[in-house]
Amino acid sequence: MQCASAESCNQDCTRGCQLDCSNENTADCTQECKTGSCSFNCAAQTCESSCAHGSSSGKCDQSCDGEGCNLYCSEGAKTCNQKCQGACVTDCKSRWCGVTCTGSGCDVKCPNNGTESCDQTCQKSAGDCKMRCDAKVCTSKCTDGRCQAISCGGDRCTQECGKNCTSMACTAKSCELSCPGGGCIMSCSSSVEVGHCL
Repeated sequence: MQCASAESCNQDCTRGCQLDCSNENTADCTQECKTGSCSFNCAAQTCESSCAHGSSSGKCDQSCDGEGCNLYCSEGAKTCNQKCQGACVTDCKSRWCGVTCTGSGCDVKCPNNGTESCDQTCQKSAGDCKMRCDAKVCTSKCTDGRCQAISCGGDRCTQECGKNCTSMACTAKSCELSCPGGGCIMSCSSSVEVGHCL
């Protein structure tokens, strides 16, 4: 589906979704995808994408150039990937979660302990990088932004922070924090088996 509207564009589909909102003059673009694979290319001011799959074979991909990018992926989706230039908000319960943010902040939640991995990359972000992760493996990389409010459990949690590191709260079995630019603060629970602050 190609959206050329200057006001809003909404897509509600039950079997495989493709929505192209590449018109940057569009105010709002919304996609709701119930089954199958979801593809969402958005340059609108506000982007909302919801993938509530009923089968584990589906995937949800969002590419967002707008000011606000919101993506929700349920447990039914196999993979959930978001790339955004604006402020990113991701709530992922899928088996595999990946988020790359290049804009004004990145807020990632992976609350499902059945998720295999949850990866966050903040590149040249002008805002804060936040992550709350209960996946088996959690990874957060903040190359230029501010790493804040990183909390994670599961089997392994790794944070690579180039600079402006604040704090990391970890209840995973293995916790690693790398802050070559200084300001390394890590809080580990008593259940943590391995903890490194480099």
